[in-house]
Amino acid sequence: MGTPSLGFFCASLALAIGLVTSSATHECGCFENEVEKGTFAVMCAVVGIPGVPSRMVGWGGVLRKWGAATCGDCQRTFGASNCTDVAFKAQLTIPPHIFNAVATTPPSKNATFHDNDLYPCCAYARKDDSYTDGIIASSCQPGTICETEHFGSQFIGKWFTYSMLEEECFFVTFTSPYPPSSRVGEGQDDVDARWEQYYSSSPPSDAVSLAASLVARADAIAKKLLASGVLSSDPLGLVDLVVSGGGNLDGFYLGIHQVLSRIEAANSSLVSISRRAGASAGGMMPFELVLTGEKATLLRHLAYGKLEEEFPKQFKGDLSASYLQDHHWRMLASWLTSTYNASLSSLDSRVFLALSCLDPLPTLVLVSKFTSPKQAASAFMGTGTFLEWYDDMLCSDGGAESGPNMTPLFLDNARPQVVVNLMKSGAPTDWVFRLNMTIAENLIKSGQDSAEKWLSCAQGPRSCGTPGLSLCAKSAAKRDRTC
Repeated sequence: MGTPSLGFFCASLALAIGLVTSSATHECGCFENEVEKGTFAVMCAVVGIPGVPSRMVGWGGVLRKWGAATCGDCQRTFGASNCTDVAFKAQLTIPPHIFNAVATTPPSKNATFHDNDLYPCCAYARKDDSYTDGIIASSCQPGTICETEHFGSQFIGKWFTYSMLEEECFFVTFTSPYPPSSRVGEGQDDVDARWEQYYSSSPPSDAVSLAASLVARADAIAKKLLASGVLSSDPLGLVDLVVSGGGNLDGFYLGIHQVLSRIEAANSSLVSISRRAGASAGGMMPFELVLTGEKATLLRHLAYGKLEEEFPKQFKGDLSASYLQDHHWRMLASWLTSTYNASLSSLDSRVFLALSCLDPLPTLVLVSKFTSPKQAASAFMGTGTFLEWYDDMLCSDGGAESGPNMTPLFLDNARPQVVVNLMKSGAPTDWVFRLNMTIAENLIKSGQDSAEKWLSCAQGPRSCGTPGLSLCAKSAAKRDRTC
């Protein structure tokens, strides 16, 4: 629900542009899993010392190493000639246009490097899954020490890159026994066609039934709150709303929205939302809700959960799921902005999308004017994707520049701000990357329940905030986007 960018780990973007001046400035490495034979992984490091790790936890010693001009070449040449004697196609590749758009300039140094010279890439995977799932490759600032555990995955290895671009820091896996029809890239047309059917014309019947149940549940909660009169003694009144990044955890916000919107429709003096700002999925969801309404948005996100259930092998692994969802949200962005072109201006000054851009240094760009389908789609993707050119700037996931909580609070302090922190919703962190109908239902219900508890607090919602849902008082927002 929303594209689950990896940008909120250490950083999403190095924001350094230049030209590769050497024919082999990078070194590729290939590994085979020690337990699941036939499962391979490829990664990329700087040429020289230490270069590609000699061993990776759970993956044994490096099978082969070869030189490359860019990290993109590591994946494009990942096959029979460089990794194994069995010809195969990589299960996942980062789109070539990303690598064509950006090249990083290696430092003018000798082949021996130290921790403080380059950017460490810390790799993690889940031990319980033989280190083949829950894979995270997190690029950090020079000198950073890798954690022993990250979002439920255990440390498996470290190497160095020339920048913090996610296109340099990766650990991409491929499992060879799958038949061609089940591989990402070789059965993807079927997945794409099904997704297009779901969002454009015919959502699955399971999603329609579940949506009706969730709507009825939200109706009942709002009716109960209104009947209790608890909000009358301490109404929220006119507020702004800010949602953090958090990938598929945006279902938590969708549940909160369902309750708040019903209270507002019944009595806007109790609560009325003026502006909405968000980073990553926390920006995408408000964009969808304002542009297309709750019913359509709810059905789309439940349908995507159904899609992942129907094509489990295409969504195998967090990285595969993230890449595919980014691809599918690009399809959706194009369709949304074209289909609702006449309504794009209704978002102006009501929805603020946070992007992390080079201008020329890393900066937060808040987009609140939507002038054309192309511009709106670019802003929509820019807030939550790995890399996007927006308004002649290189941009990435908005969470990187939205403060420590990825919450792009309004600094004009015009009014109190309802703050939804998806990463503190209490949901399992692996739900950031994965979705199915059950996960979607649980997230939305959790959001509904949190809204009910918050709004029915005996002291009033102003004094009963939680880490996942709170109120930032007028004039309390700080310059670092915290409250």
